[in-house]
Amino acid sequence: MGQSFRGIRKILEEDLLCEKLRGRVQFFFTIYHNAPDQYGRFAVRVDGTEIFKVNPYNESVYIRYERELKAAWKAEHIFEKENQRIEKEAAQKAVSEGYADSYDVFRAIELYRNQKPEQSLWSDNLLLRMFAVLDRRIGKRTLMKLTDVYEYLPDWLKQFYGLRFAVEEILVSKRTMLLLSADSGISLYNADVSIVKNFEELLHTFPHKEGYTEQDFITYLKKKLGENAVWYVKDVGHSIGKEYRNVMWYNF
Repeated sequence: MGQSFRGIRKILEEDLLCEKLRGRVQFFFTIYHNAPDQYGRFAVRVDGTEIFKVNPYNESVYIRYERELKAAWKAEHIFEKENQRIEKEAAQKAVSEGYADSYDVFRAIELYRNQKPEQSLWSDNLLLRMFAVLDRRIGKRTLMKLTDVYEYLPDWLKQFYGLRFAVEEILVSKRTMLLLSADSGISLYNADVSIVKNFEELLHTFPHKEGYTEQDFITYLKKKLGENAVWYVKDVGHSIGKEYRNVMWYNF
């Protein structure tokens, strides 16, 4: 690894992470007992919830995809150049489905740290994109260009793009803003338009319990519609500013 993960974590969370996400996004790495360097479990948490994780056992997925691609190869012999291409394609397919290997994560971190963030942002390596879209050096103008590709991203990567879009208050097509409160502070969320459109129906099907809060409703929405259905943006205080006067607000 070269540098301790504690040092790498500090760089990722304090030096390179955009200011609006500091304290909310955390990177974790656990090395297995008696295992070689970089052989362990890597995870990303947002607001205390683990939204992405990798472990060395995912290597078996790489191998399976590699075997499938080689079995589909029509030539009698697979030469070194073709073999490298197959290995790369198998790894890309596995990562696109969320099956990354801890070695690949650290290779991506090293590359990400040693090239311009824009290079990582437009790379065909999805792990590089994950780190880059959270980077403080990527400005709002560049982020707005990414809204067109959002719907084509794997679901696991959408969570990171969506998180950054949310804190920058960038609306993706088919998404809107929503204000929720529970007799306390008012929170701003970035939500799928279907939530606002079908809000009364969702409230009706929401299993109400005594003492429930807006967070219970958010948990319900994510369980019913998927993790990307609604993203927390920020607290807006106890009154709604004029910039949010046209945003739907519901108080529980």
